[in-house]
Amino acid sequence: GFGLSSSVTYLCRFTSGQGSVSSAAAAPSSVTSSACVLPAWAYGEGDTTVELYRVEGGSETLVASNPAITFLYEAGWTTFAPSSAPAVGGRSVTVAGAGFVQQAGYYQCAFTSGGGDTASVAAAATYAQLTC
Repeated sequence: GFGLSSSVTYLCRFTSGQGSVSSAAAAPSSVTSSACVLPAWAYGEGDTTVELYRVEGGSETLVASNPAITFLYEAGWTTFAPSSAPAVGGRSVTVAGAGFVQQAGYYQCAFTSGGGDTASVAAAATYAQLTC
């Protein structure tokens, strides 16, 4: 870009058909460049459009919007519980993360051991949790 002012801050807004999230406002690194820290995505994985907003006096003004600029948020997991269970099975495993698509059959949990592999269908109850 060009013409960014060091006396104000800027934020990036990531938008999809599911919703939008904004980065924290930050000062530009130069008159031609501003960096945004990616905010957590609260929706299912997918492409987003990116817009740059000028933040001044509590109001936001759109600076740049280009439908050709997209960013892909991908689903990812952070934790799961429990970490162990009886070998006979029958116990659910809960996976926490972000960006899960709430669509039947979209995910599977794979369990591997020295004796072989098995998989089960996982169901995303929310964008942040799925169960196997």
